[in-house]
This record gives sequence, structure tokens and C-alpha cells, in this order.
Amino acid sequence: MKWISKGITPYYLAQLYSSMNRLLMIVFVLAFTLWNLVEMRSIPDSTVEDVLIHTFWGHGHSYVEPLPFFAMFMSHILPIYMLSTFLEHEQEGYSLILTVRLRSKRRWALSILGTSTLFLISYSLLLPTCSLFIAIIARMPLGKSIEHPNTHLGTTELVLYITGMTVLDLMLQFFFLFVIFLLYRQVTIGFVVILLLYGLYLLPFSWVQYTPVGMSSLSQHSLFTNGSQGLSENFILLLLAGLIALLLSYILLAGYKKRFQ
Repeated sequence: MKWISKGITPYYLAQLYSSMNRLLMIVFVLAFTLWNLVEMRSIPDSTVEDVLIHTFWGHGHSYVEPLPFFAMFMSHILPIYMLSTFLEHEQEGYSLILTVRLRSKRRWALSILGTSTLFLISYSLLLPTCSLFIAIIARMPLGKSIEHPNTHLGTTELVLYITGMTVLDLMLQFFFLFVIFLLYRQVTIGFVVILLLYGLYLLPFSWVQYTPVGMSSLSQHSLFTNGSQGLSENFILLLLAGLIALLLSYILLAGYKKRFQ
């Protein structure tokens, strides 16, 4: 196993950024952004900001709009599915040789977390950046959103806001998946639970707005709904960051040991 002598991080990066994953990601991102662009071009005077907001509008709670829900679900579940497959391969390829060669068992967990977070950042940045450039190439005008005129974010700030919220949203889902992987040595349970959490969106109860998965959807942010619905961006940020910190603390203090028991 030549990759061991080079370290496990390059090996994990090669798995996550395989040609199949890159192709699947690029095809999905292009199809997703083009579809949203076509929808927004039918609205007179819509701008690049309108395209960005529409693309990441997602879906709220306690109602059902099939296409927006499917779009939100697919844009979030695709990278999580890729990472779940990655963890399954890690489980299948586990070897006692790896345990012996690792200078620190915690280093294994850090490698998994680091490479996976980098993968999620890449995906989260690719989506809005691709949407931005395709809208500009399509000669959509720059300027303030006509559908959400009270939104005070400029184009660059909007891209950064979308990217940051998406990263936190996906990191939380992956860290949860990783904890389940450490506890039960397989990812199916964690993946199914995430799917069920998305199902909570359809329930007619007010408390489902606190479901942490999919919180990067702009339709859930009061910043984009004039405060009429949704949660404040500060609350969402603190909730996602707090849950990530709790899961990360468990993984690095105790959870990683279960992988080697």
C-alpha cells in the first residue's frame, strides 16, 4: 500500500476528487444553475442577484412545493451521498497496517475531517460561482434584486453569504454522518436519518423550522423575507456553528477511538 508512506490525506483527497466525483459534480452544478437561469430570464428586469437568490432559495417548512423542495434536496444530498460513499470505501479498505503506521489515531480523524471539509467548501463555492458567471455570460444585468429589493447585500457579499451558510449546513450533516459511522461502523443509519430530517419539512408544525438540515435555504432566512417568516441569519449561524462544535468536540475527544476498537 504505497499511499501509506505518503500519508493518508493525499489518498483520501484522491478518493474524494476522483474523476467520477468531479464529473458528477460539474454536470449537476451546470444543470442546476442553467435550469434556475432559464426560470429567472422569464421575469422582466431580473438581475444577477435575482438569479443567485432564486438558485439558493430552497424550500421552507410546513408546505409543499415539489420542484423547489426537490431542487433543495438534491443540491444538499449530492455531496453528502458522495461523502457517505467515501466513508463506506474507507470502512472496506480498513487495514491493521494503517493503524500501525499512523503516528496518532487522532490524525486519522483529522485527515477525514480535513479532506471532507475541503470537499464541501469546493462544492459550496462552485455552486454560487458557477451561477454568477453563467448569469453574467447570459447578459443578465448587475444590480439590486427586483424580487427582494430590501436585501442590503451586494453581489460579492451575497456569494460569500451563500457559500458560508452552505458550508456550515453541509458540514453539520457530514459531521453527524461521521459520528454515526464511528458509533456503528457503517453510514446507512446516518444517511437515512438525514433523509428523514428533510421529510420533517412537510409536517404542519411550527417547530420544524428549527430542523438543522437545509438551513442554508434563503427562504428560511428573515433577511430575504422582510422578517415576515424564517429565522434571523445570526440565529441560524449560531445554531449551525454550535452543533458543529459539539459534534467536532465529540469526534476529536472520544469518537475517533471507536474506529480502532
